Amino acid sequence: MKRGILLSEPDDDWAGMTGQLSGKLIVELASPADNSLIFVSGPEQMVESLQTQLRGIGIDKARLVGDFFPGYGSL
Repeated sequence: MKRGILLSEPDDDWAGMTGQLSGKLIVELASPADNSLIFVSGPEQMVESLQTQLRGIGIDKARLVGDFFPGYGSL
């Protein structure tokens, strides 16, 4: 599995990955096996959005585990 830090608003001297986390990027970075579970954790809207994106690229719903943090507003 590739590892890295992804920043959506990096400083000018940041040399790492930039952008927003997406279902496609999760699959690209993790290269999950066909029987892997994918855990998504964070604010509820983010978890729901990523799970929808992952299902949209062919990840079976049974392979997705979501855990959201209550009390966060909109992203």
